[in-house]
Amino acid sequence: MLKSAVQGYKAFSRSEIRTIEQVEFTRHDMERQKIIAERANQAKTDFLSNISHGLRTPLNAIIRFSSALQTGVYGRVDHPRQAEILADINASGNHLLSLINDILDLSATQAERIKLAKDPVDIAAIIRESARLMKADAAISNVGISVSVAVPSPLVIGDARRLKQILLNLVSNAIKFMLPGGQVTIGTAKAPGSSLSVDVKDTGIGMTAEDVAVARDRFGQASNHLLNKRQGTGLGLPPVAGRARLHGAAFDIASKPDKGTRVRMVFPAKRMIWPAPDGERIGYETYDDAE
Repeated sequence: MLKSAVQGYKAFSRSEIRTIEQVEFTRHDMERQKIIAERANQAKTDFLSNISHGLRTPLNAIIRFSSALQTGVYGRVDHPRQAEILADINASGNHLLSLINDILDLSATQAERIKLAKDPVDIAAIIRESARLMKADAAISNVGISVSVAVPSPLVIGDARRLKQILLNLVSNAIKFMLPGGQVTIGTAKAPGSSLSVDVKDTGIGMTAEDVAVARDRFGQASNHLLNKRQGTGLGLPPVAGRARLHGAAFDIASKPDKGTRVRMVFPAKRMIWPAPDGERIGYETYDDAE
């Protein structure tokens, strides 16, 4: 009986050892696959970045020379069709440059190489300027733009240029998925804990949960027939979400088909300067991006 017990224990021990070895092998294999995937992902990001840098130099020349021809630096452009073609060349060049800049931003964000300015930014002024800049595009699509900001309006400690990029991309994206007669609203509100929420809402076609997941992916774009008819700006939501996160903001998308989409960013209190009742700004405190 004792002999049977010993043999059973040895068999159990061997089985247990094999299981441990299998688990360990699986763990090492998963780690190896993870490293391979990370290297492949980094190689793809570096490739896109290198290609984008290479394209930007000749593209800037195309934009510069087309602008010079438009303004008559090398002589008058008398034929209306020539002027129209030059305008198309310049507009297409600027759109492609915007796309390339988004790729570079996305690559830098993934590699954590972006250095943000840390200036007090009037977010209400940035919102109003962004709405004004997008007014022409909205008019072409017969879409309205309205602004509703918190009063009193705070300052956000951040990078004014990239905050404007965020809003321009979001409004452009909203217009792209909008039917004629739709409305885009940009608004702010004081959120719990003296944080600030910034919303870009539209009455567009909306997205399913699956479309939202695809739109969040940095190489994905929600499919829709409107994409075939309208030219958007940049790569959509991933660069925007990356820039928002660099400012410490939470980024959320809520959308329903045929009901529209709301993109919300919540900037933390440590980045806010709220006005005091007597008009002086309060609420600023030092912070560390690594927190």
